[in-house]
Amino acid sequence: MANAYSLLIQNIEGITKIPGLHGTPKLFVKVHLDGSLVLVTGDGESTLSPRWNYSGNLWEVNRIMIYANSWSRSADLPTDKLTLEVYHNSFFGLNPLIGKCDTTIGELLRESAASTGKSDDFGSASGRIFLRLSPVSSQDLHESASRGVQQMSADVQKVVPSSVDSSHIMGVADAAVKAKSMADDFQPLLSQLLSQLKPIVDIGDEIATIHPYINIAWMVLTSQVMEKQRDADEKIAKLVQAMVKLYSSVGDIGFLRSRINTLENVVLEIAAQTVECSHFIREYTGHGFSGRLLRNTFSGTAKKIQELSEVLMKLKDSFDQGIVVQSVFLSAEIQDRVQGLIESDLLNNKLRPAQYNAAVRTGCLEGTRKELLTEITVSLSSCTNTSNIFWLHGVAGSGKSTIANTVSHYFRSLHRLGAFIFFDRDYSCNSDVRGVLHHIAHRLAESNMHVRKALCDALSADATLVDADYRTQFQKLLLDPLTVAAPYSCGPTVIIVDALDECLDCTSRQALVSLIAGDMAKLPAAFRFLITSRPDSDIVRSFHLKPHISSRQLDITTEEPQWPGDDNIQLLATYSGGLFIWAAAAYKFLKTFDPPKRLEQLLKAGGIIHDDLDQLYNVALHHAGDWANANFSSAAQAVLAWVVLSREPLTAEALNWIMGLGQEDLQVTKVLEFLGCVLQWGPGIAISTLHGSFSDYLTDPKRSGSKAWFIDIILQSQVLTMRCFQVLATKLKFNICHIETSHLRNSDIPDLAERIERYILVDVRYASRYWAHHLHLAATSPAMLDALKQFTSKHFLFWLEVLSLLGLVSGAHEALEIAKNYAQAKDQGLASFLQDGMKFVAGFAPAIALSMPHLYVSALAMAPQTSAIREHYRRNHTIKYEAPSVTGWSSLLMVLPGEDVITTVAFSHDSSRVVSGSEDCMVRIWDSRTGAIVAGPFKGHSSWVSSVAFSHDSTRVVSGSGDCTVRIWDSQTGTIVAGPFEGHSNPINSVAFSHDSTCVVSGSGDGTVRIWDSQTGAVIAGPFQGHSDRINSVAFSHDSTHVVSGSGDGTVRIWDAKSGVIAAGPFEGHTDAISSVAFSPDSTRVVSGSGDFTVRIWDSQTGAVVAGPCKGHRDRIISVAFSHDGTNVVSGSYDCTAYIWDSKTGAIVAGPFEGHSDRISSVAFSHDSSRIVSGSSDCTVRIWDSQTDVVPVGLLEAHTDWVSSVAFSHDSTWVASGSSDRTVRIWNAQTGASVARPFEGHSDRISSVAFSHDSRHVVSGSRDRTLRIWDSQTGAHVAGPFEGHRNWISSVAFSHESSRIVSGSDDCTVRIWDSQTGALVAGPFSGHRYWITSVAFSHDSTRVVSGSGDWTLRIWDSRTGAVTGPFEGHTDAISSVAFSHDSTRVVSGSSDYTVRIWDSQTGALVAPPFEGHRTWISSVAFSHDSTRIVSGSGDCTVCVWDSTTGAIIAGPFEGHHNWVSSVAFSHDSTRVVSGSGDCTVRIWDCHPDVGKEHISQTDKLVARSSSSSDTRPLHQASDITWGLHPRFVDGWIMNSASDLIIWVPPWLRDQTCLPWNICVIGSRVCNLDWSDFVHGRQWNECFTPRNWYAQSARQH
Repeated sequence: MANAYSLLIQNIEGITKIPGLHGTPKLFVKVHLDGSLVLVTGDGESTLSPRWNYSGNLWEVNRIMIYANSWSRSADLPTDKLTLEVYHNSFFGLNPLIGKCDTTIGELLRESAASTGKSDDFGSASGRIFLRLSPVSSQDLHESASRGVQQMSADVQKVVPSSVDSSHIMGVADAAVKAKSMADDFQPLLSQLLSQLKPIVDIGDEIATIHPYINIAWMVLTSQVMEKQRDADEKIAKLVQAMVKLYSSVGDIGFLRSRINTLENVVLEIAAQTVECSHFIREYTGHGFSGRLLRNTFSGTAKKIQELSEVLMKLKDSFDQGIVVQSVFLSAEIQDRVQGLIESDLLNNKLRPAQYNAAVRTGCLEGTRKELLTEITVSLSSCTNTSNIFWLHGVAGSGKSTIANTVSHYFRSLHRLGAFIFFDRDYSCNSDVRGVLHHIAHRLAESNMHVRKALCDALSADATLVDADYRTQFQKLLLDPLTVAAPYSCGPTVIIVDALDECLDCTSRQALVSLIAGDMAKLPAAFRFLITSRPDSDIVRSFHLKPHISSRQLDITTEEPQWPGDDNIQLLATYSGGLFIWAAAAYKFLKTFDPPKRLEQLLKAGGIIHDDLDQLYNVALHHAGDWANANFSSAAQAVLAWVVLSREPLTAEALNWIMGLGQEDLQVTKVLEFLGCVLQWGPGIAISTLHGSFSDYLTDPKRSGSKAWFIDIILQSQVLTMRCFQVLATKLKFNICHIETSHLRNSDIPDLAERIERYILVDVRYASRYWAHHLHLAATSPAMLDALKQFTSKHFLFWLEVLSLLGLVSGAHEALEIAKNYAQAKDQGLASFLQDGMKFVAGFAPAIALSMPHLYVSALAMAPQTSAIREHYRRNHTIKYEAPSVTGWSSLLMVLPGEDVITTVAFSHDSSRVVSGSEDCMVRIWDSRTGAIVAGPFKGHSSWVSSVAFSHDSTRVVSGSGDCTVRIWDSQTGTIVAGPFEGHSNPINSVAFSHDSTCVVSGSGDGTVRIWDSQTGAVIAGPFQGHSDRINSVAFSHDSTHVVSGSGDGTVRIWDAKSGVIAAGPFEGHTDAISSVAFSPDSTRVVSGSGDFTVRIWDSQTGAVVAGPCKGHRDRIISVAFSHDGTNVVSGSYDCTAYIWDSKTGAIVAGPFEGHSDRISSVAFSHDSSRIVSGSSDCTVRIWDSQTDVVPVGLLEAHTDWVSSVAFSHDSTWVASGSSDRTVRIWNAQTGASVARPFEGHSDRISSVAFSHDSRHVVSGSRDRTLRIWDSQTGAHVAGPFEGHRNWISSVAFSHESSRIVSGSDDCTVRIWDSQTGALVAGPFSGHRYWITSVAFSHDSTRVVSGSGDWTLRIWDSRTGAVTGPFEGHTDAISSVAFSHDSTRVVSGSSDYTVRIWDSQTGALVAPPFEGHRTWISSVAFSHDSTRIVSGSGDCTVCVWDSTTGAIIAGPFEGHHNWVSSVAFSHDSTRVVSGSGDCTVRIWDCHPDVGKEHISQTDKLVARSSSSSDTRPLHQASDITWGLHPRFVDGWIMNSASDLIIWVPPWLRDQTCLPWNICVIGSRVCNLDWSDFVHGRQWNECFTPRNWYAQSARQH
């Protein structure tokens, strides 16, 4: 065959017209070979029939040199595609395509040989192009090139000035000819190299050390890609030539055999370097040199080829001379080392990758598993294999991990191991899917500068990526960077994931399996994966028939090397019974010490160890050491006990510490050297058993009970627990990490990780985390009880310190519960103390978890005065509080703040998490112990989330929504794993999982029930029809065979879950809609809650009422649930309370649970029934202790329902308040004491109150459509009721002279009344299209301003009713209006979240809208000097604004826990009063100088007692500069700098008098005494260990 072809482009004929072209064309031709541009002709004549017709040698002009393929059969013709495109060379540079034609090299050769050339039709111009292709020999090419150089020489002499040396130019040209000659030799050189490798491949089994490497090199160099090689160049040919030279020595088989033992490392280096060079050659040439040149992908290839060639020559010299050398392996990857160091630091800080240490993991025995290993390595190295994942699966003990380790060693030696991840059922801390992704990304970035740069760019652009859901992380941290790096890859990069089935974190496992089965197919082909696992059903189902996954089942076979003889090998193989772990254990036993002797011991054991791991373990342990020696026996048993029973893998060094042997004593290491036959370990490597069966063997009395090494779990757990207590007793101390200030969160301490490493040693970390787990398995003994008592009485708080700093507070409650149960039967006093400890942790976990010093500063100080923990540990210099209504622990444990109305809540099945759904369309998941959001918000629904539930394994959450869809989410990542399920035609009201989580049931406003497959979303049953109104609630029976539904039609029905047939019902009895239903755990009963205020419990088969109706709620019941033992039922109601009922008798067991300030929407029990969770329209989730039923005592006088309106008297000494409890009350504005009895007379809610100018009277307007005037001192009814409005009255105000009263009403009118007679003196003023929300007089009383739901405000002449306005600009209802003191301006607040100021004459805005509140504005008022404006909002805050600039100059003041309904300034403008939906009135210090020095004008507060006459001063925090914008968020009192000052627990929080409050008026006010309070850098003065220890000793 010819080496090249010459293509002659002759001419074009037959074009009559070119559409869109005016004038004559200038045509030229582009030629593409297999998609690559290889030729562009010059312009032809300006005619429709241009002729190029190059005759003679085209080398000097435009000749295509096409390298021939290496044919497998000489009869084959090349199939390379040739495309010709004809363009017009436009003056404007657009060069339109005229037409094109396609052919192949073979077709063109055939037609050129048969005739005068090839003609082809092309394009819309309907012309024909004439071509000819002829072979050109290598000699012709060289001669042509030489002639070209000679001609160039002559041309150069003509054009280059004499002063320029033309020899350099000629040298370049001559080099080009020589390079072409060298490139033509590429194929012969490659063939020679392959002939040298072939004998080594053939005898690979004899030289097992290098066989895998040479085998892969052979595969790469003989691949189809290499066979199609066309374009080579001098550089790559030189590399092949260097390999040929190397193998001219190595290829001598006899010589190679003689040197393999003495020069093993050199031979290995040669083999590995051969593979690397082979990969480089394939990648370099597979795309064609011209393509590489055009794209300039490898800017450093010339240097890299030179370096690779030099390494090959070094290895040749070492082999020839028999010299053992240091490793000289050179990777083909091009790296930027300096930049790499900088970027690596960034990645380490951002990703914090999980660590996987494979130091003690064993590989295959030498010479075994050859065929399988070859299959795996070839598959992972092949660029033609369309599968990028090799999945090796087999049963336990079949050797998957040893194969994975061997493959990892092979690719690591080639510098092609991207990452090696392995899971272990005994070590789950590295199982998080995001940690796995971070590890892979980090490892790949370390080895590839292009990945590293792309990854750094991604993390720099979005720092939140590390916290994103796992699919986003996969996209941004793996897929995108690897796609960027793919063009630069010089061969495969292998990632190994071993023992996927041992990823015990169900959520992470599901996520990883999903990624492998789906998204990993998108990764570039150069990145290959080896996955090993057992054939678990979820993995098999996901991987089955996936085209990008090659599957291989692992057979249990044993291939042993020649030593120690075929007979012995066969005998050992027989003993193994085909069980790989037996063979592995035997091998480890043999190689540990004196192999021949160990082999003899095994063979002597004979048949007793046949197919019996126990007997093998017996033999191994018996010969491990002298068990008759008491010292060895006790030490070995102790080490084995710690290894088997420890809750996490421990290194030898760590075990030394934990066992109390210190850093210098190496006793553990010495013992481990004896036990190496059964344990895996190494320096710095965690100790582990060879296989899980070894632990089972050691702890089973039937299997090893008579042996010296038997581990008695109960006895040894006692030993381990005692050791933990000893560690804690000797090493725990106050402020163990020397934290300097109490103002910071743990996460904000910059060097906390270093402090933990320095001060909390590994033994303390282990003992703090796991003492209770060991105690749980230990027998009760006096010594243990004493140790537990000493721990709780002396080290309890210090232990919590460690948990706080380690981020493990959520586990404290479980530990204490274990301890309480342990002590219950033997020591009631200790059990009671531990019970109090549980309540302490449950109540203060959020604060302790967030900031360790607040264990002392807040938790110990704010614990109930009856708390045993507080009494035992509390010292001086802490804050004190007075809360007469709270004496003991509250049932309220936690308040979780939501972003919107909470519509639904549920516990996970392990009770560690709570899921909530809300009106903001979001799903959130919270830690139920610390209150931290651990996942979410999950975004996807387009309308409110109506119902949520966990799957039984808690890995998924189902949600139903007002958008008529059902979605299923990964509970850790928030990824939608199924759905949306569509089919319902109205909003979804309720969803639930079946007990096995395979199905989901939904009930909808469309009146139907549907059952869905939770994986696919297919409807597998339904719609079930029968109810005549919407479905409000559905639930599965425990066995999932039935579904119960409750409906707006007032009935309960039970359905067969498969057929949809009504199995029972309808159950009738409720007199209003059914809002909620649930099955009892045994499915024999159903509970229902209804709008008729009752709970009923029904027999699920007969429909008979077995308990109830349960009465107690004052409004509709919206949610019910059974406890998990079926004994109780919880209910939540629109009356803001929850109750617990006895499910058999219907009696109230506990409750009401009060605290929500708006209706409860959802309730649920924890799995152990010890807690209930409630969600509410007040935007909070609350968690309650279901077993603590506190009856409030010492309640203060206060409103019992929403405070709707407040007002200062004109001398600012009193405050008037009106409430939904239908009363008006007057309070002392300084002390909060009630100064008159409640004013009663209205028959509906009070909506508005106002003082007369002389403060003698108060006017009130009500929803009962009347106004009344009261004597402000006595409460006597002075005038009224004034009647006339046709709807409820929203707002009232006195005129300045108090002779008139203005009122606004829902009837859209404004009326003005004579304040003495009640006569209507003006109005009704009509004009507003919707309800009036607010009215006010101008200061001279000549005008009245009104705000309305029609988004406008109007100003009326108070005598004539003439109107100015409407003033338009708000985009929602106006809620409040007020005049400035000089009446030139009007302020308005609106549901559009803004405050606006208007010119009262023109209606023009005099300032831009004031924005800052997060939701609707409820009330606004001017200060007396009109320089400031106060606003109250539905976001529960009060803001003070500069009336000119709109800047917030004080606040937002937080403290109310429900919407702020009304605000007003005192006459001297130093104070603001606010009323709220939380039933309280707060008076705020808003002095103009507030925050400049201290928050209060005074240095003391006055606390009110229940009698209102008993007052005492409580000192203010006079040393704290609070600033203008102090905070009270989630219980934290903070200054303007957001320093953490103190945390108030939820049972005191709602009515705590804050430092910037003058007083709080409510029934359960908590006043704080700051007089002896230390904080910040003085915080550690609140606990003096030396004095405390002395006192503690006296107490005991």
